[in-house]
Amino acid sequence: MDSLANTDWHLVVDEHGSPLNVLNPNPMRSNIDAILAVAHARGLDVQLHYAFKANKDIVFVETADQCSIGIDVASETELRRTLQAGVAGERIVCTAAIKTQALIDLCLSVRTTIVIDNRDEWYLINERADALGHQADVAIRLGGFRQERHQYPLATRFGFDVNDELSFLRSHRSSSVRVAGLHFHLSGSHASQRIIAIDHCLTRIAELREQGHPIRFLDIGGGFPARTWNDPDFVSAPDWFASILDESLNQETIAKKLVDSHLQLRCEPGRALLDGCGMTIARVEFCKPPVGQAADPLLDHQGWIGLAMNHTQCHPTQGNELADPIIVPRRHRLGKPSTGRFVGNFCTEFDFIAGRTFEFPNGIERGDLVVFANTAAYQMHFLESASHQNPLAKNIQVRP
Repeated sequence: MDSLANTDWHLVVDEHGSPLNVLNPNPMRSNIDAILAVAHARGLDVQLHYAFKANKDIVFVETADQCSIGIDVASETELRRTLQAGVAGERIVCTAAIKTQALIDLCLSVRTTIVIDNRDEWYLINERADALGHQADVAIRLGGFRQERHQYPLATRFGFDVNDELSFLRSHRSSSVRVAGLHFHLSGSHASQRIIAIDHCLTRIAELREQGHPIRFLDIGGGFPARTWNDPDFVSAPDWFASILDESLNQETIAKKLVDSHLQLRCEPGRALLDGCGMTIARVEFCKPPVGQAADPLLDHQGWIGLAMNHTQCHPTQGNELADPIIVPRRHRLGKPSTGRFVGNFCTEFDFIAGRTFEFPNGIERGDLVVFANTAAYQMHFLESASHQNPLAKNIQVRP
């Protein structure tokens, strides 16, 4: 974030505490435009839903709404906050892993599309739709897609097996509930896996349409990549998206198949939409040499650097490493180069922040600030804990 050099962050952290999350929603707009442009260039009807779970601050929901995209919610609280922000229920999709009756009732009351994960959800949604007199659009989540040259399918805890006959759709069906789409959720950002999943889903959509279900969209979930460290093989979210849509299936691109099938393409990016939208700042409270270094070959550094935070407040996701942090010294100095690992305020041996050794060309000392860049998506909020009754980080906004 370019405003870093023009702000006295020591004063800001002194005022708001450590750690501190600094949010800037402006890059989100260009991230949205770049992804939409890929789909529009191929003639696709596309609907993005920002994954609210990526960051708890409502400013990103408001920005998404201003950009005319929808919201993906994963809990009753997320849904209520989204509605309070003025987003229409029809522009929200609920993908919660666990859906209570209260959440389902709220979805039904505001006409939010529900992604169904299991038979129990299907039965409950039908029951509640009839009881409340509401209409419901649902999407069936599929998984277990088979990859060529792999003995086993892609294992997942989410959804129905892609080969499931979905007989419950025929045996227990309410006129109040309409199956409007298929959905899948895949971990990571493997484009090849999504191509396989789309191929399977297009086949299932044709079958479901023959059975009378008015399928009008395919939802490919999230997983759009965002840069978190200096990866020379990094592929941007728009290029990644284009590579999927341009893949050929039976001599036709996926994009053309979707257009010819009159299917809307839906997706729920979180990480890619928040690329460049935030950073986390923590204050150094101590620096000390490691204990027992001679006896432990894993101690490959010169010291522990204690930060006023814990590892849940800046936690890499999906194995991605944090980029090298920026050190903002408390005082001007040309210190001696050193290496170290960041540790947090949990009373455990394993409260490591970023999980690797860092180099400090000018050294590091108590009072310095450590700035972790590009942490808005998942890293600052997804696992944050107030254990030991330490306060959660404050969130402030800047708009350069």
